[in-house]
Amino acid sequence: MLNSFPQPHLSFRQLVILALAVLAITLFFGLRPKGYDFSNNATFVSNPDGIRFGMHGIAYTNFLRLPRKLLFNSFAIEIAFKPRLSKLGRFGCLLMFHNGDDNRQFIVAQWHSWIIVMNGNDYDHSRKTPRISVNLNPGSQDIRFLTINSDQEGTSIYLDGKHVKTIKNLRLIIPQDTETMLILGNGADGRHSWQGTIYGLAIFDHALVNNQIQAHFRSWQRNRNFLFAEKERPVILYLFDEKLFGKIADHGTACAHLEIPSSMHVIKKRFLMGDWQRTTKNDGFLQDALLNLLGFVPLGFVCTFTFSKAGFGLSKHAVLLTFALGISVSLLIEILQVWIPTRSSDVFDLFFNT
Repeated sequence: MLNSFPQPHLSFRQLVILALAVLAITLFFGLRPKGYDFSNNATFVSNPDGIRFGMHGIAYTNFLRLPRKLLFNSFAIEIAFKPRLSKLGRFGCLLMFHNGDDNRQFIVAQWHSWIIVMNGNDYDHSRKTPRISVNLNPGSQDIRFLTINSDQEGTSIYLDGKHVKTIKNLRLIIPQDTETMLILGNGADGRHSWQGTIYGLAIFDHALVNNQIQAHFRSWQRNRNFLFAEKERPVILYLFDEKLFGKIADHGTACAHLEIPSSMHVIKKRFLMGDWQRTTKNDGFLQDALLNLLGFVPLGFVCTFTFSKAGFGLSKHAVLLTFALGISVSLLIEILQVWIPTRSSDVFDLFFNT
């Protein structure tokens, strides 16, 4: 079959050099970071104190031990933040409780000017998973004070001390397992980074009433810090008044101190994902599939011709050897992409490359 194709007028040595060059180019385009610099883009700011997250930033706790009252009864979350609205055209996680199960995770996220609070990973709402959301003022550059209440009766959202929305019978759950972690500024897989600044965060093991919420907001307006929460003994409280990079102290009862690693750290590495829903959507799947198909064609041709001139009986199995090399190289790329947050290890990429 190989003899039906025109053979290149190159020596075996020249073909080997060409094959190595094509292999290097294939690895480069398969593993290039696409603007990712591997540093953790999370930095402290002052006046008021806070932590600013960039495109690839993250802060997280070790595994948590949370009180049963917080997990199964009711809770309240108060957070002061300033988003970079012009940069948030995708789903970015301000806050996430993750226990290894994407379907049970609790998230406070932003999509465009919307703040979304929900359990699970129905980011595009295609599965119609229950959620509650509030629209920020798209043109506002002010710091916003968000309060989330959830108990047996439902879930409510307050913005700057004012009630915005309540959904009855929507009871959100903070997951608790031996591997539950609190993550700020990103998702567990490192692919849902949020850009903006968080100035204070308090999590209570009970719902707050209107008078408390309004008093907390007035205190924040007056002092620009979360010291008001200390007297109510929250489960988790971050004041962000530390100046040493690498650690944020928890002033609550859970002792859930935040780590800020020097390099961007992916907590949940995903190997050979297969999002079947993506195949039915017009979000670049066909373009990616075509690029993956064509991207390995030069390597296939060059390696086939190289093996055909190798001798030692290899020429009889040139196509089979090329296939084995191609799938090995593609699998290597997909494995290494697990550690690069801007890339995805995808079973469809492996298929089309092969």
